[in-house]
Amino acid sequence: GWIIQSRTYNRLVLWKEGSKEDESFVISILNGQIPSFKTEKEFIDAVEERRSRVLSSSPKRYKNIDSKVDPGDANDFCFDTNTLVEDHDAKRKTSRKDMMLAETAYHTCRNPANPNMVTEIYYSHRYYPGNKDSDFMAKAQDVFKGLKYK
Repeated sequence: GWIIQSRTYNRLVLWKEGSKEDESFVISILNGQIPSFKTEKEFIDAVEERRSRVLSSSPKRYKNIDSKVDPGDANDFCFDTNTLVEDHDAKRKTSRKDMMLAETAYHTCRNPANPNMVTEIYYSHRYYPGNKDSDFMAKAQDVFKGLKYK
């Protein structure tokens, strides 16, 4: 089952071991403050720029392979992103040192009741090349369906 890997006042990270060698899954939920944005495009650009900075802060570890943004409904300030990166320093149980892949699906929403708050939930799968989970996106969407604001 899922293990609570870390928990703070604004973030929860769940981790689960996969069935294949060194494979793992992560669900993370993050709430944070954001500036006001007039358009959804400004909002998406700011979030994607932050995400890009995080990856580029460890250039020896991560190499971006692909990133796709789906802006969804242009009026709800929610969007989805799917990324695939090479991870050259993944944590693992075995002594293998070869590169792993990390596919991550993000669902990011501005809180409709408080436009200066954002919630980002992501579902991630880390695996060796050739071991992609063919149901990855369906599993991610199942996780995202549970996100609701009070």
